[in-house]
Amino acid sequence: KTAYEIASCLVGSEMCIRDRFLNRAILAHTRHPGDFVFELGVHFAAGAFLGALYPHFEFRDCQQVSFILQLSLGGTVALSSAKTFGGLRQAAWRELSPTLSGYGLDPAAFCVATCLAELPRLLLITLAFLSTWFPTARPRTSFARYFWPCFCAALAASGLAHVFSVTQDSKAAQLSSVSALIACAMFSGVAPRLSELKKLGLAVKPLIWGSYARWLVESLYAAEILALSMAWRMPPAFYAKPRMESALEGLLLFGYVARAASVNCGVLALLGVFF
Repeated sequence: KTAYEIASCLVGSEMCIRDRFLNRAILAHTRHPGDFVFELGVHFAAGAFLGALYPHFEFRDCQQVSFILQLSLGGTVALSSAKTFGGLRQAAWRELSPTLSGYGLDPAAFCVATCLAELPRLLLITLAFLSTWFPTARPRTSFARYFWPCFCAALAASGLAHVFSVTQDSKAAQLSSVSALIACAMFSGVAPRLSELKKLGLAVKPLIWGSYARWLVESLYAAEILALSMAWRMPPAFYAKPRMESALEGLLLFGYVARAASVNCGVLALLGVFF
């Protein structure tokens, strides 16, 4: 009921409280608990496998670890979210219809209620992924500094998958989601770097800004730098191997901002709402 009231306030619809959309969205998760347990198991396994690949990783591997983390998390979240609206489409089209066969309910209320019902699921699967990855990988910063950027990235990846689940059938939606994830990884700024991508012209900027991977990787990289001691923050010329030992060299090389983690979380949340 609370989610109904929130959706009603957001879309200005009194019918949202009386309709059955939120109940159906919640039932989609609770009617077959085995499916959700399977999703949690996949995220537990993905986090454990990624942690085993880079146990207690060094700072020089931070960029690579962040790239693989966003790819693993985004892939599992997007594929599980690609079926969210697909299972409700037939019933939604019927009940949203203003004709005698439907109830003429508000489409925006349906969308908001369904997305609100998704939030606890996204929070739990993100927590499941990091709960097995974090103890093995042992990054230098706190669990919260990894959880919130990853949760906001899960919102963005899930929203991107929702776009395809509304407009396509289930198989095509999954294929489109995977293709979108690959595109986001290409414009993450890891390889090629942001400075190289910007040389391609203004047409590439919307792709960079729309890539959740670009903001997540920078957030995790910046969080790692803030946890390092001053010995890592000296000018690059002070080090024998600046690319491995200088945090400032990494910022200059990849075009990142040291205190961008909080701002990037906001950008990721806005991308999720936009999608």
